Amino acid sequence: MNVNDSLVYLVARTNRQLEQSLAQMIRNDGVTIEVMRILDAVTESAGMAMGPLALRVLVDAPTLTKIIDRMVSDGLVYRTPDLGDRRRVIVVATDKGQALQQKLQSITADKEELLVQALGGNEARRLKQLLKVLLELD
Repeated sequence: MNVNDSLVYLVARTNRQLEQSLAQMIRNDGVTIEVMRILDAVTESAGMAMGPLALRVLVDAPTLTKIIDRMVSDGLVYRTPDLGDRRRVIVVATDKGQALQQKLQSITADKEELLVQALGGNEARRLKQLLKVLLELD
């Protein structure tokens, strides 16, 4: 089988192409894909501990710490102790971070709409289902 025809290659290449396209769309806001994912996660959950956040945003813990440090400096998030476990730190979006997240969310919604239009609604739903099945394999 030709590597360019393998499912693994096609999924990886599609991911890379989508991330590069999205990165260009949010570049004007001075934001990376990782920052966008972090803002999505902490806004959606009203705060999130570092361990689960690292898993959710697809970065390792040391990298996440560096990104969060920059985001704190930029006023996008703040750290607070977990009231249930003082050893854990919760990352919470500031008002500025929430406003940026809303702007970024509209950009990603526009990108998703383009994908849905390209595939058609039924095919887009089916692709989501299939991708979720693949994610459950590991």
